[in-house]
Amino acid sequence: MRERALLLVCLLFFSILSTSAAVPEEDMNFQPTHTGVDYPVGFVDFDQQGGSFEADHRLVYPALQSGEDQEMAGNGPFPWVLLLIDENESPDNYMLISTRIAQRGTMVYIHTELNSETNPTWQSLIESILDVQSWMNAANQTNDVVLGMFGSVDEKHWGLIGHGYGATWASNVYINWDNLVTDGTLEPPRALVGLAMQVESVQDPIISSGAMPNVALYITGSADEVAPATENVIPVLENVDGLAWQILHSLGANHYQYQDTSSFLENFNDGDASMTQEEQIDHAMDHILPYFDLTLRGDHSKFREAFNRENNLYSSSDSNGYVDELLDDAKLIRITNVTSLNGTIFSPQDNAKFDALWSMRNGDAYADLPSEWTVEGHCLLDNVTIFQATIVNQNVSCTVPMEGIAPGPHELRLVVSVEGGTGFASFDFNRTNDPIEFVEPLPEFVVPQRGSVVLNASEIASDPDGQSVRILNATVLENVSHFNVVINPDQSSVTLYHSVDEEWEGSTRIKLDLEADGEILDQVNVTLQGRVLPINDQIIQLSTIDQQTLTEDGGSILLSYLDYFEDPEQQPLTVLINGESEGVGGLLAWNVSNDLPVIEFTPLPDAFGAEVLQLSISDGYNTPLIADVPLRIEAVDDEFVVDETAWSLEMSEEETLLVDLTAFAYDADGDALSWSVESAGTSKAMAALSGQELLVSALLDEWGTDAGWWLNVTDGSVVFSKILNITIEPQPDRPVLSNASVEQTDDSHLSIAWMWADADGGEMNVTLRLNGNEVTGVRTCDADGFCS
Repeated sequence: MRERALLLVCLLFFSILSTSAAVPEEDMNFQPTHTGVDYPVGFVDFDQQGGSFEADHRLVYPALQSGEDQEMAGNGPFPWVLLLIDENESPDNYMLISTRIAQRGTMVYIHTELNSETNPTWQSLIESILDVQSWMNAANQTNDVVLGMFGSVDEKHWGLIGHGYGATWASNVYINWDNLVTDGTLEPPRALVGLAMQVESVQDPIISSGAMPNVALYITGSADEVAPATENVIPVLENVDGLAWQILHSLGANHYQYQDTSSFLENFNDGDASMTQEEQIDHAMDHILPYFDLTLRGDHSKFREAFNRENNLYSSSDSNGYVDELLDDAKLIRITNVTSLNGTIFSPQDNAKFDALWSMRNGDAYADLPSEWTVEGHCLLDNVTIFQATIVNQNVSCTVPMEGIAPGPHELRLVVSVEGGTGFASFDFNRTNDPIEFVEPLPEFVVPQRGSVVLNASEIASDPDGQSVRILNATVLENVSHFNVVINPDQSSVTLYHSVDEEWEGSTRIKLDLEADGEILDQVNVTLQGRVLPINDQIIQLSTIDQQTLTEDGGSILLSYLDYFEDPEQQPLTVLINGESEGVGGLLAWNVSNDLPVIEFTPLPDAFGAEVLQLSISDGYNTPLIADVPLRIEAVDDEFVVDETAWSLEMSEEETLLVDLTAFAYDADGDALSWSVESAGTSKAMAALSGQELLVSALLDEWGTDAGWWLNVTDGSVVFSKILNITIEPQPDRPVLSNASVEQTDDSHLSIAWMWADADGGEMNVTLRLNGNEVTGVRTCDADGFCS
């Protein structure tokens, strides 16, 4: 195990130190994709090195009939792949996978196990691979190995596939081919498939420059507990810069079902698969077969199928798995005749433009593509910024303005995408540096008195290269004791303070050292003028305003507001109370003098208590100051107020009046008054107190004037008494007839008698009717109102 781990690390580390050898251009003479029925599959076992006691290598191929040593199909030549098997396995344990590949027209060379005894070093590993390539070349020249094999090998298009540790060996060969193979005429592998790759340790980051199409496919089951992809595949590939790859995490697949059989111990160490072996291999072949058509037959129509893009060009998805990928470095499109920018130097005013021709790997041009295919192009600057490219038939061009691009070295990549599969050409160029330019005219530090001012670096200078300008140092050169200068922590601005609490006016000079961002040193210095700007300072409140005390119904007081406020400039001040220069509040009135710095406060009649008024004071420039003016009016004991006219009442005959006692008198201080009524003799009315009301009722049938009652009031100290002057207006009373009787005095006379009463003293007016007819007779009445 130690040697195997050492091999992996050494190989990948060696790729950093070695000098890359050129590899041949990819041959565009691809064999067409096989679209017919599956080929019968033949195989042959052999010993690559003559004299061995055991045939330990196997070739699986499209045949005329299925079986061992059958004649090869005549539809070739066929591309081929080298299968590197897992540790402790044999070639005959990989016939399920090999058969599926050979059925679709690709030969599979199954190598004997590579282990620490047979391949202890990277050199013996690459020698083993080159021996296979040499054997395939020799076998293609004869029919001795397999009948009909002569000329049936497409030697220009071959790839690698591996399982477990075999996938590690295959990855080492594919990634490091140009470092390990010194013969630049040998065809490199054009395909790489890793099934359940297993590593002992993860290599240091390396840079790879793979041969076209430079895209690898890895498949690991989600139930693989022998070599989980998160520990054996993803960390390895993330440390390889320059290789395009996709990892398909096959849901429910495990490690050993890619083999034909597995031992009890292997199954014990592996996870439980939730799919059958047939389903697991079917899922893998759904992508491996179109991947080989794409890479080894140049069939770009298989890109979306191989890399899980059946439904979306720009993102991958699989109903039976999930995907990780990094396909930016794929070389699936051929780009030629490029206007090279390598080493070119550009200024900020330049536009970098280059043109190229593009085609498919099989030589198809734009006009040969299906009309529904999506063809796009762009330029990528430093792998970050995208600029749209223009594609006209087989021509592609891109223009990148240098304005705003940082000085220094940059990489520009031209990318062409066809149906989501990309190819690119990269260039390195340098962007020159232009010196910092000052703003004209230069700004000035104008500092408010006892204040500060901020200047941004962008207000002082700019960099034509589009880099941010920063302030490195700032120094006060004159009147140092009056100023302080501070650079913002991010160096984007500088603040100048008039740092002394003083009424001072003067000037200074500030020296600044500036630097532009970027890798190229670009520094300048400049001296700016600074001066103190006199300001109209805010009014100062010396203290809170004391409570002002007045007396109820007393005189006014004057408040000097300069006892509480001061204007540093000694300017006239504007004072308002509750927003007005004069006005009336709840308890008092005020007036702000126009001539003197005083406010006059006068209590309102009979008002007492506390009130807080709002004072605003302004110098006419700054925001007014607001302060409270607390005032208190001390109460005095006032005599109650009498309305003597209220002692005259008018009412109707037999009416009853209720009069509020406050109509007669009230106490301004709100104290309670005591009331009483006294008879002054005979009266036509009755008077009484009912709570805080006076009740007056005219007697029955009485009218005229009356002065029969006293109404008295006192606050405990003073008594006021006055006769109520009551006028009763008469009202007409209905006359009363009563005690009527009829007596027959003879045959022709009746005697009728009645009682008459009229409270108003009116004359009697009585009409007699007999059977509806008015009758007359002799009428007599006495003084008591008895009539007959």
